[in-house]
Amino acid sequence: MSNYLRMRFSRSLAAAALVALAAPAAPRAETLATDAVPRAKRADFAVAFVALDGVRAQEVFGGPDRELFGAAVDESLPAGAELAPNLRALATHHGVGLGVPGRGPSFRASGPRYVSLPGYIEMLSGRSTACTHNGCDVSQVRTFLSEMASTGAVAAGEVVAFASWPRLESLLRDERGRVLVSAGRRRAPALVSAAADSGLERLLAEGRSARPAPGRELYRPDRFTAELALAWARHHRPKLLFLGLGDADEHAHRGNYAGYVAALRQADRVVGKLWEWLEQERARGRETLLVVTTDHGRARGFVHHDREPESGEVWLIGAGSFVHTRGVVELSRPGRLRDVVPSVRALLGLPRDRARRAGAELCGVFRACAK
Repeated sequence: MSNYLRMRFSRSLAAAALVALAAPAAPRAETLATDAVPRAKRADFAVAFVALDGVRAQEVFGGPDRELFGAAVDESLPAGAELAPNLRALATHHGVGLGVPGRGPSFRASGPRYVSLPGYIEMLSGRSTACTHNGCDVSQVRTFLSEMASTGAVAAGEVVAFASWPRLESLLRDERGRVLVSAGRRRAPALVSAAADSGLERLLAEGRSARPAPGRELYRPDRFTAELALAWARHHRPKLLFLGLGDADEHAHRGNYAGYVAALRQADRVVGKLWEWLEQERARGRETLLVVTTDHGRARGFVHHDREPESGEVWLIGAGSFVHTRGVVELSRPGRLRDVVPSVRALLGLPRDRARRAGAELCGVFRACAK
């Protein structure tokens, strides 16, 4: 957990955290609140949207799966340890959590194939997709980032995206070049040009020259992607930052549960630093929002994910000045990954997407809304 988050905890919350470490019961669920969260009042806001590829809710909201994986778990972990203390604190003490196993109606990717690119299309466009594999043509997909970059309230360069998986580059970029994108170890000329003004060329160069493990080919390991995104946030103060981390999924596909756990713990620390940055921006008068989710779950065998129903199980954490603290929320109806963007759109006061494949706002999660 970051130093900033430790400073924010009261003594009572610190005591509760110690109890949780000793015996991490699932977070307490609350009924849907009826108090409405107001839409954006000012044009100056900071939104961080984070995707943790292939990370299961079990590890986010609970602890390591020792029964299934046994000695593969890092033995330095104490019994009952939380793997994602920052994420759990955000979900239970600072905002909302959705998709906790066994808590209310399901929250799922739409499928029918639960693989990465269809999940990211659904997550970032707010629409279900006919794409069923990682090689789909995404040239006609319009993402939430592209939409935000085209609004009058957002200047050129204020929407930026960083991802470890290079395949996301074609999905994240927009036709007008208003979204700055760095995905994998590909060269990103527009972002490189902007980086020269803030001295971040070194971070871009280090990521390009890094070995791809745990990924392959043009994959950029999470530590380089995260360091670049955090430095960019501090130097450029974007209005919308997307961060896609993929090491956990890469380790899982190799059956390396210890690597998966380590990647999740590192991603959790990155989220804590992003939250620290957002709180600093909030203190400067900006409205803030942090959204953390995943593109898909995992099959019962853990290593892979595709058509298995459990591979479609996803989760969501949200916090910031836009969000009332509610803790774990149980939906009144089944939710879909395509509902995340409509929920964020509603907070920012953007018009509803009325396309047939568009999702709907998750009422009572970020804010109350008309049924």
